[in-house]
Amino acid sequence: MTDQERQKPDEETPVGSLTSVGALSLAAVTLSLITFPLAFNLGAYDVVFYQDVMKLVIAASTLLGLTFLGPNSHSRTTWMTRAALASLPAWFLAAAVVHGSTGEALDHAVFKVWLLVSTITSVPLTLKLLVQMFTPEVGQLRNRRLAALLALVVVVSGVGFVFGREHPRFLTCNDFSVAGSAEPEGCAK
Repeated sequence: MTDQERQKPDEETPVGSLTSVGALSLAAVTLSLITFPLAFNLGAYDVVFYQDVMKLVIAASTLLGLTFLGPNSHSRTTWMTRAALASLPAWFLAAAVVHGSTGEALDHAVFKVWLLVSTITSVPLTLKLLVQMFTPEVGQLRNRRLAALLALVVVVSGVGFVFGREHPRFLTCNDFSVAGSAEPEGCAK
């Protein structure tokens, strides 16, 4: 058996290339591609765009549906996962039915708290499940590697927020217009 065959999935290979930690690299890139635009828009416009919110709601709803197709569809853990995944889509439906719109629902404390709790539980779980689906090897990583993955994504998201906040240093108003985006306040002419 060669040294490479004996290595555990989360050990570094002497090659030092990105492919030597493929699953970790793929998970980091996937999560960063999801979180960077959210953070950038929050920095540049002080808001998370509805398209990004809808992507998370659609992903959570789809994953919720998939929990009914799996072999462990009646386990206790599955029901807790379902509740967390259902919380965000349920908030949108309840806001629309009870108040006529999500904007009006946010004027009420109960809906603000519900949205906060739903976001804190549903979004990380949705991202975790997506990463596990596309890179199951990440589940075999040790805590140190998992912490490094999360730290990297947080740093990239932080850079996205700062990049958005400081957009006049990097982008012009024309850059936003050509991309079909609204020009944020203070954009460079």
